[in-house]
Amino acid sequence: MGDPKIPVARVVVRKKEVRAQGASLGCSSLVEDAIESGASPEDIAVSLDKLEESGYDAFVQFLSDQTNGQYPPRGRQLRSEIPQEVLDGVKGSYQVYRKVWWDCLTFSSGGPPVQQMTRLFGNANVGLLVATNLQVAGQLAFDGPVYIAGWSVTTNASPEEKPLVDALLSSGFAHFSLGDHRLASRRMADLFQEASPIEHTCPERQNLSVEMEFYDGSIQRFNDAFTSEIGRPLRVWINLEGWAVRRGY
Repeated sequence: MGDPKIPVARVVVRKKEVRAQGASLGCSSLVEDAIESGASPEDIAVSLDKLEESGYDAFVQFLSDQTNGQYPPRGRQLRSEIPQEVLDGVKGSYQVYRKVWWDCLTFSSGGPPVQQMTRLFGNANVGLLVATNLQVAGQLAFDGPVYIAGWSVTTNASPEEKPLVDALLSSGFAHFSLGDHRLASRRMADLFQEASPIEHTCPERQNLSVEMEFYDGSIQRFNDAFTSEIGRPLRVWINLEGWAVRRGY
């Protein structure tokens, strides 16, 4: 239990501290999993500090850890910089942030079954960091435009679970929409293989969503398989990557 050189009472206090910090960031379940796996409270606190900074590199590392190294996806490279025409429309001073946003489907024996059509980037997962880093349901919380460079699919499947997940992704499509306008649709299996460009500007406070749609009546079969064969929540993430502009005041 922790470092034997650290008094037991101090370990207990530190666990309480990291649990409180995890709760404030909406990732209590991650903290509990880390404690149960034997990670020291000090290491957990360092990881939480990185997440709290909300830096691009920190979130990419977080996603990589959660997806067994699947993120960032290999293959096609997304645009490496924000288009100048996006910035030309911003008045006054501003800052540009490289960002990745995610939301996910969760297959779990303790939760509701996944439906044939599920809309992500709504309010279902807000507050649970492992599921989504969305702060406002349906919106990317910046006061300037957001440029979506592209999107990808990742999972937390182990190598042994990959055939089951591959079959699931092969039966589904993802649809990206701004407001009521559908702008992109791709097979989930293709987005799992490599990131795909979207290259569209999302005006500030514009609603967006990604619909996950499964065909051939397969989703019930996968719900049954995941809840009976896998003893932990299995997640399928949609990742949106791009840049956000924050205005100066």
